[in-house]
Amino acid sequence: MPSFHRGRFAVGAAVALSTLALAGCGAGGVMHDGSTALKYDGQTVTSAQLQTATDEINKATGFGIDPANVAQVLSIGPEIVKVGQEHGVVFSDGYLRAKYSKATLSAVALQALRVNDVSQSLHNAGNLTTADTKLIADQEATLNPRYGKWVKGAGPVQAPEPWISPTPTGNAAAPGNGHPAE
Repeated sequence: MPSFHRGRFAVGAAVALSTLALAGCGAGGVMHDGSTALKYDGQTVTSAQLQTATDEINKATGFGIDPANVAQVLSIGPEIVKVGQEHGVVFSDGYLRAKYSKATLSAVALQALRVNDVSQSLHNAGNLTTADTKLIADQEATLNPRYGKWVKGAGPVQAPEPWISPTPTGNAAAPGNGHPAE
């Protein structure tokens, strides 16, 4: 189960999500718009919102996480929050603002911290069932590949794809003239 833990993306208690396998994601759709980071539960989070939330969470917690961590935590949010409500684990905006008072928190940062805290509380209390983890993994979410992948039936995959190719192509421009080298 994605969560923030000691500055790193951690995999929590849910066995079904702890053995995630890498899988391909579609080549079409809105994820090729670089400004979209994540779509889930009818919501869209932009790359700018995700970066802002990451900065706020790091300032408030001292974690040292990256935007991929935050995107993956947000992606499991709708079902985690529902399971939390079923078990009486609910964290209000006011509670979260007081708990993480070292920074002003945007709505995206608040939601990510809520999901993280609910997930950790459920894990610590042993309240996540196999059925819960299946519901979480089966929900609809789409991650921009630079923040990871969502595999329906498995959930978020923690390894983001490199979005800038580390190897130049053989037809790179020659220095000074902008034309392919011959």
